[in-house]
Amino acid sequence: MEDSDLVVKCSTFGHKDETEVVHVYLCLDGVAVYVDKCETYDTLFTMKSELGNTGNYSCVFSETQYLLSEVQGKGDNSLSIQTGFSLQTYHFHFRSSTVREGEDVEFQCTIIRAPQKIEMTSHSYLCKNGTAVQMQVFDVNRMEATFMIKSVIKNDTGNYSCVLDLQSKPLENTDRKLCGNNSAFLQVNAVYPAKLFGSKSHVGKGDTLDLKCRISGIKRSWDKVHVYICKNGVGMRMKVLEKGEYDTSFTMKDVTKEDSGNYSCVYTRDKLVPSHVFSSGKNLVAIQVYE
Repeated sequence: MEDSDLVVKCSTFGHKDETEVVHVYLCLDGVAVYVDKCETYDTLFTMKSELGNTGNYSCVFSETQYLLSEVQGKGDNSLSIQTGFSLQTYHFHFRSSTVREGEDVEFQCTIIRAPQKIEMTSHSYLCKNGTAVQMQVFDVNRMEATFMIKSVIKNDTGNYSCVLDLQSKPLENTDRKLCGNNSAFLQVNAVYPAKLFGSKSHVGKGDTLDLKCRISGIKRSWDKVHVYICKNGVGMRMKVLEKGEYDTSFTMKDVTKEDSGNYSCVYTRDKLVPSHVFSSGKNLVAIQVYE
């Protein structure tokens, strides 16, 4: 809990005589942050439960006293401590965690368990793979924070979460590992539009429908591409085109009224699960299945 004390006990039992005097170091993520002289087996360290104190703690000791900056290491075991209040990522303004390069992605984060007091100047952080990448003042009135990544690129792929720091000043060290209550994986892929051709727009129930997809602009260095046919902007099926091929056909047999919709096609270099493709091609082909 924020503003409370954390007490960590380091034990040298089994490593030295009980009366031997040593210097015990409490390490955070492998770097010493506290030191104390120990004349018995146990040493207690007390610190504030602040967001900057989140991480993996362990203990080491030595007969000689060193500067904290000179001590790096890990003890026999480690203790993971999460401090501060976390925010839950609960809604994206896109339909899937898979998005196309160049799109804007909005994260909305809301607090799970509100503390008794949140300062008007408390800061919230959007974290990628445990590292803060954006910061803003938390909206106390709405009890949420909104972050935007504009024109995403493939390097934006990663696990995202939100945390809230109740201190009024920003974190001085945002390189510390920060994790929210949950995380959401964002996959950014390069999805390219293609042109779809349909032989007919009205087909009877039980008939066969043929749709042809034609792609262009393939980079010469690509050995193959993956082509997807999409219905109402969602991928359904995928086919592979080898180098030098530009057309592929999708056949739908025994169509039903549920197959009615707007069809298009797109392609990618990397293979994706069709249902994770949310995009539309260069044109739409409206298909109506009648009884």
